[in-house]
Amino acid sequence: MRIFPLAAAALLLPIWALATTAEIIKPSDFQPLTSLPWKAPHATLESILDAIYHEPDSTIRYAVLGQYLWTIPADQLGKAFDLCIAREGTDTPDALIYQFLQLWAARDPQACWKRTEALFHVVGYDYSWMGYSSWADRITVQDVHAIQSSPFWIKASTLLGFPEGVDNSTLSKKDRVRFLREFADQWFTDFGTWPGGLAPGDPPPSGYIIDNLSDPAVIKAFSLPMDHFELSSAYVSSPGSWGQVEVEERRWLQAEPASARDIIAKMGAVAKAHFKGAEGDPSMPTLMVWAKVDKAGMIRWADTQDPAKANLAKDYLVTEVREFLLSRVDDSTRAGWLAAAKTSDPDGDSTQDYLEEWAKWDPVGALAEAVAIDKTDTIQQCAESAVYGPFDTCNSHLYGMAIVRKFDPTAIPIERRRYAVGQWDIMMEEWADIDVCDAARYGVNFLTRMDPSHREQFIEYCSGVDMDTKASDMARRTFNALRVWAVVRPNDMKAWIATLNDPKLQKAITWLLNHPWGGAARPNP
Repeated sequence: MRIFPLAAAALLLPIWALATTAEIIKPSDFQPLTSLPWKAPHATLESILDAIYHEPDSTIRYAVLGQYLWTIPADQLGKAFDLCIAREGTDTPDALIYQFLQLWAARDPQACWKRTEALFHVVGYDYSWMGYSSWADRITVQDVHAIQSSPFWIKASTLLGFPEGVDNSTLSKKDRVRFLREFADQWFTDFGTWPGGLAPGDPPPSGYIIDNLSDPAVIKAFSLPMDHFELSSAYVSSPGSWGQVEVEERRWLQAEPASARDIIAKMGAVAKAHFKGAEGDPSMPTLMVWAKVDKAGMIRWADTQDPAKANLAKDYLVTEVREFLLSRVDDSTRAGWLAAAKTSDPDGDSTQDYLEEWAKWDPVGALAEAVAIDKTDTIQQCAESAVYGPFDTCNSHLYGMAIVRKFDPTAIPIERRRYAVGQWDIMMEEWADIDVCDAARYGVNFLTRMDPSHREQFIEYCSGVDMDTKASDMARRTFNALRVWAVVRPNDMKAWIATLNDPKLQKAITWLLNHPWGGAARPNP
């Protein structure tokens, strides 16, 4: 751990002054892109990035973002960096930063290097937050004051975007070597390894979820003439990417909503033919476009179809559309579809599947229905669906997290709570990837209400006794998140501890707050 004077850390604050908490957007308020947002009248940097971050699908979002970042003046990239971080919706935006540095360093290496030097200060722990279940596991950070002042922190490998961008720049050999040498010297100073020599558990850059901040096939799809989508002429040649198929499907459906069924079948066949693993089902954003242009017709079509016959024919579009529309139809229609779900699937009652899909869009309604039918598995699955949401982008999970945070898990019958504790950790993994401090708070609240029999054992863990190998994964995830929270936001954690109405638990977590780093453990008694 490298600790810098507070004055030095304070110098970093203006760098990410714009990086604030992301807006909480309801899943239904995301807007799938069907045109390039910078072509809208009176578009600004802020409005364009808002539109990009309201795109729910990561493949399309980051392809469009990358294209836009290549077009703006290079001196705006620093501001764009801060605005993107603020919208990303996670306190560990490694994927975005890694790719952004590649692009920025290729366009303006001097400005990018200045920012990269600052980013060295916010390199956090060596492992994932889940890697600290034992007190023997030592948490290390580069600059604890900088991290505690920053709304985000990153892995060391994220910084490798800078030299990769420099290699793709138009710099002369002399200047390119100068920047690479400065980067290597800083890396040696901070990490003591060869640049790119990653810490244990640190994924290589190729492991990031954002494949590319540029996809020409996707961008081209936004400007294809509408006659391209005629059934007789579409795809004379192979599509360039899956994202291209998605954009074309949206635009075609937007133009001809009455032909939605045929369009979905055609584009699904294209996806299956050209992309390994594609099932041909319409994406959630595609269904959103259909609902936006013709919700009444979409509901009418779904209501007049027989899902039982369609399922027997292995045509699952009726079921998928009904599940998608549960949050968008009136109570009577929803009740009828849920009743039909009991018998429409030849494999058995699919009510839980319907509720899980409903929970992605309307967690409040779905969880209330799950509690009403009194099935622990269904309640747990609805909570999990709410947190993960219908999309793969971080900011799309914030709404479901906010709802589950307020949900009272003691609605689960007392005799089933121990079982629920054993299943609840899956959503914690996503939660803490987005906001590890909030996950820690939630985990403690959940465990103290749902698993009081293990309270004494959890208090021992927080007091320095190493965790039992048989501890529940929910306890383990909560313990891990608490340790990281104590490192990155100690003042917030201290204020939260004061609100706990449990003196013994307060004392134990206060001990953890004051000794989060690890490196040694007291053995189990």
